Amino acid sequence: YIELFEKIFSLFPNLYLYDSIYIPTERSFLHLIAENALGLINNKVNIPKHLLESGQDYEKAIQTIKELPLSIIDKKLQYKREGKTSYIYHNETEKVDLLESASGLQSIIPVLLLVEYAKSLKDEYNFNFVVEEPELNLYPKAQHELIKYLVKNCLLNRKNLILTTHSPFVLASLNNLLLAYDKGQSKTKEVNKIIKKESWLNPKNFIAYELKDGKAKLIMDDKLGQIKENMIDKISDDFSDEFDKLLDL
Repeated sequence: YIELFEKIFSLFPNLYLYDSIYIPTERSFLHLIAENALGLINNKVNIPKHLLESGQDYEKAIQTIKELPLSIIDKKLQYKREGKTSYIYHNETEKVDLLESASGLQSIIPVLLLVEYAKSLKDEYNFNFVVEEPELNLYPKAQHELIKYLVKNCLLNRKNLILTTHSPFVLASLNNLLLAYDKGQSKTKEVNKIIKKESWLNPKNFIAYELKDGKAKLIMDDKLGQIKENMIDKISDDFSDEFDKLLDL
């Protein structure tokens, strides 16, 4: 199949355009890189290649996407690009420079901008979105809202989404979206009131692994079509056991 695909692609090179959007854990630095690229180069600052490449995509994003609602964090918040400065608006008049805003905002805005920039491209790309630790500096509720946003916007029209995470809240969020799809097959309206249909996650298009000791271990429960509960509950159980031991003293 791969050989056949390569032949088809060689005959029709414009059939699909391939690209990837990589959003690293160091994404809060992308704004600094994009704003000060020439200065960093002139001063021979050693910046990892993957950050420079992500910084180039981010620079295009801030030039393209001028406004963004930040309802994932707070319905009142809004991102705006004015001239050469990015601001966070708390209301119609009060604003703060992005570089002086909360760490959660500095972490999530590059994700939103890069995804929205990819959506704005006129050509039909077969994107791979790779997001490292989407949970960075976010409250559990915001983590859940971000996961719903990513599933909604990164899994349409031949697009793929790869996440790496240390957060049990992200795993729990994914399980909710997997369950929503399952329940939604028979109770569409009821489930849609809880989780919007565009964020449902089809178990057939999902897989999860745990990376440990240099090996990848499948952590899916095939019967349920979800991530195994013990992967999510283990850390809570550890805290609970520790707490019980202290109470018993």
